[in-house]
Amino acid sequence: MAKKKKPKDSANLNWLMRLLSSDLLQITLWILGIGFILFIIHRLFLADGTFLRRSRSVKNELAEVKEEIIDSDSDFDRLISQALQQQNFRQAVRYQYLRTLHALADRNFIELAPDKTNFQYVREISNSDHQQDFAALTLHYEYVWYGEFNIEKNIYQKIEGGFIRLNQKL
Repeated sequence: MAKKKKPKDSANLNWLMRLLSSDLLQITLWILGIGFILFIIHRLFLADGTFLRRSRSVKNELAEVKEEIIDSDSDFDRLISQALQQQNFRQAVRYQYLRTLHALADRNFIELAPDKTNFQYVREISNSDHQQDFAALTLHYEYVWYGEFNIEKNIYQKIEGGFIRLNQKL
């Protein structure tokens, strides 16, 4: 009986081997694999996918922010006070940073320009103490503003303390 099972098993095995090694099955599996990869790429990048969804929400938030014209004549104390009344600490950090930028420009530490980056302003400051303080505040500002992090009142107060100290030094 053992001999009769062996030929039957090898016949089933040969049939399976022929099926798996057939060109038609290999082509079908390649087409399915490529189709799956294209489907994933389409979902991620082109059709409301993971990456596209976030960028659309950021664009919508940016569209909601009305364009403000802020110059050295702006009443930063009033703007900061309004932001704090609304408990919008993120916006208050932005106004603190803009006020400090204008204070640095008024004292000729930097030259304001719309195409400059914050890092360029930091490098422009020749006084190393002011430069280090401003670099730390710039990191806080960029983390809060561009990182779109909502902060608590106690964190805002720590950041505000840094702005107050630097503005008093100036």
